[in-house]
Amino acid sequence: METRLISAQQFWDYYFRDLFLRLERAGGGYAGEVLSEPERAQPPEGLLLLDAPQVRVEVPAGVVREYDYASDGRFARLAERPASIAEAYRAVVEGTYPFRDPAPFGKQRMAELLTQARTLVPRGPGEELTLEDFEQTLRLAVEGDAPGLDQLVAALVWFVGERRERASSGVLLLVVQNSSYSPFARRRLHFTAVDAAFSALWKVNDKSCLWELLEILPYTSESGARKIVPLFGRLLSTTELLSPDLCGNAYLEPAFWAARLAPLREYADADWDRYDADALFWELRWLAALRLNRGDAGTLRRLADDEVGTVREAAWNSLGETVA
Repeated sequence: METRLISAQQFWDYYFRDLFLRLERAGGGYAGEVLSEPERAQPPEGLLLLDAPQVRVEVPAGVVREYDYASDGRFARLAERPASIAEAYRAVVEGTYPFRDPAPFGKQRMAELLTQARTLVPRGPGEELTLEDFEQTLRLAVEGDAPGLDQLVAALVWFVGERRERASSGVLLLVVQNSSYSPFARRRLHFTAVDAAFSALWKVNDKSCLWELLEILPYTSESGARKIVPLFGRLLSTTELLSPDLCGNAYLEPAFWAARLAPLREYADADWDRYDADALFWELRWLAALRLNRGDAGTLRRLADDEVGTVREAAWNSLGETVA
């Protein structure tokens, strides 16, 4: 197989477009396999290219480390997020929110939907909004019988997910549990809201949700499995991407993921944070750097030497020290 040495810019473009069939991380460098014509890898054409020629690409650790992360919004906008839920709400309504990941709808429609959501929040005009207010509003919208709320659900799912708090996973799972993918669904939410829920579950990174998704997996359709299983692969990958190309036929099998999860059942949140210090995906290492406390100084110092500048900065901030 041909091997190409690529730039950090090319690597991150492949990464964010989810083009890797295989991906490995070692010593801060990356090596992986993509289709030889990755620009053709998106559906519908990409579905016909499963047997197309592949190429191995590599990017050295030093090249990744020297990348200008501060000038790339895919990294820099994480630090630009409003600090509080109230500030985030105002920013969306005013159209100034630093969107890093696409919202389900355009800026104007998102502003309208969050304004609508605010009327349902049990807080007076002078009272400070909380994340729990929006989670409760989302729960009521999912569980209620009022018609025409699917867009509101999708907007709230995205908004809650943007806060990246583990505690939000329960209400996000409720959306998946009320989708066409779940045999136990009380209702069938629109796919826009369900897709937003999967994206939000990735952002909040509460791995305890995987056991609940595992209960759905044996009973869902193949399309449901292909929607659920990638979340397992992304959240559990460390040195190597748990992809269909690597795992083969086992990739969609519930027993495969049950076996992966079994040794980890007793993990507490701090255990998962230490696990994520070795995550393949830099977003999880970044979250670990934010969530770990100074008692995990050894792990934080390892993250403070991460090849991704955004992770390094978060780790140094958690250590209470200046970025090296």
